Amino acid sequence: MLPLKPQPEGGDASQRALQDGPLDNRRCTDVPCSCLFLGHAIFFWFLVSQGFQQGNIQQLYLPRDFRGAFCGLADGGGSGVASFPKLSFAMSASETFDKMALEMLCSAGEIPSQLCGGGSSLSAASDAMAALQSSLADPSKALSQLAGNGIFPTPTTVLSQATSYLTPVCTSSCSAPNTNRTFVYSAPPGAPWAAAWQRFAASTAAAGLRLEFPAWSSEHCPYDARYCVPFPGLSLQEGPDDICLPELDSTLVSQIGQSLTQQLDALASLNITQGVLQDVQQSAGSLLVTWDAFGVVAFAALIFSVVYLTLVRFFAKPVVWLSILLVWAGFLTAGTLAVLYASQCLEAGLLQPAAETLLLLQNATGLGNVHNASAPSGGCQELGGYVVKDEILRTSLQVIGYTLLGFGAVWLLLVACLRNRIQLAIAVNEVAAKFVVHHPQMIGIPLFQFLLVVAWLVVWLVCAALIVAGVPQDYVPSQAFATEVEAAGNATMPGACTDMVPAGFAYEDVATCVPDNTTSVPLCWRCAAPRYTMGWPFWYALFALLWHKALLDAICQCIIAGAAGAWFFTRKDQKAAAFVCCPAFTNAVIWHLGSLAFGSLILAIVQWLKWFMRFLSEQAKSRKNRVLRVVFCILGCCIWCFEKLIKFLNKNAYIQIALKGTNFCTSAWRAFELLLRNIIRFGALSLLGSLVRGLGTTFICSATAICGYFVMQSFYPEISPILNVLTYILLGFVTGRLFLNLNSMTCDTIMHCYIISEEAEMKDRADFVPTELKSLMKDQDLKSKARRSLARLRSSKYLLLAMLIVLEPLDLDVILHLSLLVPAAKPESAHIVTAASRPDW
Repeated sequence: MLPLKPQPEGGDASQRALQDGPLDNRRCTDVPCSCLFLGHAIFFWFLVSQGFQQGNIQQLYLPRDFRGAFCGLADGGGSGVASFPKLSFAMSASETFDKMALEMLCSAGEIPSQLCGGGSSLSAASDAMAALQSSLADPSKALSQLAGNGIFPTPTTVLSQATSYLTPVCTSSCSAPNTNRTFVYSAPPGAPWAAAWQRFAASTAAAGLRLEFPAWSSEHCPYDARYCVPFPGLSLQEGPDDICLPELDSTLVSQIGQSLTQQLDALASLNITQGVLQDVQQSAGSLLVTWDAFGVVAFAALIFSVVYLTLVRFFAKPVVWLSILLVWAGFLTAGTLAVLYASQCLEAGLLQPAAETLLLLQNATGLGNVHNASAPSGGCQELGGYVVKDEILRTSLQVIGYTLLGFGAVWLLLVACLRNRIQLAIAVNEVAAKFVVHHPQMIGIPLFQFLLVVAWLVVWLVCAALIVAGVPQDYVPSQAFATEVEAAGNATMPGACTDMVPAGFAYEDVATCVPDNTTSVPLCWRCAAPRYTMGWPFWYALFALLWHKALLDAICQCIIAGAAGAWFFTRKDQKAAAFVCCPAFTNAVIWHLGSLAFGSLILAIVQWLKWFMRFLSEQAKSRKNRVLRVVFCILGCCIWCFEKLIKFLNKNAYIQIALKGTNFCTSAWRAFELLLRNIIRFGALSLLGSLVRGLGTTFICSATAICGYFVMQSFYPEISPILNVLTYILLGFVTGRLFLNLNSMTCDTIMHCYIISEEAEMKDRADFVPTELKSLMKDQDLKSKARRSLARLRSSKYLLLAMLIVLEPLDLDVILHLSLLVPAAKPESAHIVTAASRPDW
């Protein structure tokens, strides 16, 4: 027999049982997902162990020479420099010797004029070469001999452009050793003027030039002598991380004349920068000294957060309505100003165009004076034109102004239509604040979550470093190239060394050039591998990071939802003393870990795809493929939007899991249906929640910063409080977000509980529904039942029409009887609802 008394919406046994709080009779859900998470974690640590055996984490921080070899590391491409742990800087022949040699050839007419840039004479270039040789023997003469020739760079120029004039090399120490080697200059084999220089060096014109330069010994610099020539006037001092920092010789500084005043200004600005950095370092040290003040401010931030939630509980209504009014006033003011400014005359006030418009209307309709001599008859043309000269810009301002005015009208209309939903959202925020005040220990959950996330991130960074440090030998090509474009590429063509992510780099090693078998051009450009690689082990490690974090967030959200749900269904006189935390923790961690792992797995996959699209976009960028880069950027944006949707649905699914104990798929579908039935309520709650969080973050950060300033002035008046106050602002932001995220999750849970108790028509709900919500529920019960009945009747009609199309050969009476299977709302009098009694059938 067909049922004649359908159950009310949401009136299943589990939902009606919620009047005593979240269900106690639970069972493990989605157990295979728990096993999958455990297996994934085991495989992650297996990859970490493999990386520990194969990779070398020192490759991520050791200094590298110009060839990409790691100073002091024999393995991983650093063979040959294992005994040379210091990174020093030698003079770059390409930026010093080559320029002078080219000037000599141009002055002597040995090469075509296309290769010459013009400028100096042969004698000037020869003098520069001789001065360079002299300065290498006596650095104190470097500035006096080299300054002003315009060919050789001064030491201060070298310091400002170190990457161009200095070549990084691995050495045994930073101290200046004996220069017992000699470098005989020769033009680079790949230079178009190399043969011309060889002829010129052997000619009588260059007989007086000495082309030999002292270089560091092989015991100190294990490279060709070309890369071991010290720069005159610069000394190397011990620096951090085994790096030898270049600086001016003290003997050189004492002999600087008036001609180098401008160069000294550059050094002075460098000293100012160092002074600022020193002040910052002192301020950073003051954070350790003022740890007691930091503790006081941290406690004050907690107090301010509790105070704000208390204010939300008692003053939410005036604050929210005032904010809504201010938003409407902002739309109105901005639109009016934009319209007035677009029509403002150059020598008139801002409000004068409105008066002129009114005068024109009066003249046109005959309602006012026929003519007013004080108003210009030609509009703004007689006043010198408009303030905004461009007519298109004036039109755009008018369109923007009218659009803002339209937004203000729509905003006012929405507020008028949604005033009941806004009142409900305000009441939900008040109830959520009351829950946090009743159970302040709940703040420990997001705080513990934050600490665990930070700890897991630190552990993951170490593990990922072990995984990515192993760069394969064939990651970059091993052959040499003729030109820099072939190796490094340019703006339109990718290079063989830089067409991947992470990209290597190209370098020119003149000492190891090899001849090409097909052409006579020497191959001097080679590829150096990057410090790390991003193969499939790294992407699996990234997925592990995302899944672990998503699961941790899901557990904390489920615990908060379970505690808030249990508090909601507790009798009013027992809410403050209700024991809600431990049962919520047990339900989330023991019974529903698999469901939480399932939801977090979906979110982690979506987030992983988002990051992989960004990686592919960077890969397309390195290969100069603009089309693929745009495609991957668009896909990444779409996945980002989908990620926001998944986060929202997961959060509501976790609430259903905490309340009803169902698996993830069932909970997600129930949450989806509940959201669709109450989309306006949740929309109003979301907008109001954003407003509450924004005001709360501003209040807590400001109060914490002000309190921190006075605490610092009281405890340590001699220490500059700038960096400390900035730290206190960050502390207030983190603390405020912890409290406000807890409040946001509580608000969503309260809304779920409110709708469940309203739709299920629970008995004695006046005993547990908070007073702020009970008054609204009483006013909406009859309306919601009538609305649900009408919606179900309409759904029945649409369902019958669809069945009529599909089952066209059947008799209409069969379909009329089938309509009784469609559930309807249960009235209070429990009378029989039949098809004949439906008014719209």
